[in-house]
Amino acid sequence: MKSVRTVAHELPARLVVSHDLSVSMRVALQYEADDPYAVRATFYPLDRSWTVEWFLSRDMLAQALLEHTC
Repeated sequence: MKSVRTVAHELPARLVVSHDLSVSMRVALQYEADDPYAVRATFYPLDRSWTVEWFLSRDMLAQALLEHTC
């Protein structure tokens, strides 16, 4: 049986700057079994050649997603 060590998914996102301003971008989420409590989020602003990388705890990400849908 082959084990999955990394799970990655890219999706569209919006950075909300204020009530009237938001910026479209792509974000890639990546989970690695070697660091089981973290999710790496790499943000790709559409009009930029650079990226921003954040490391989030899985629990924090799950809680934010749960609160957003309620």
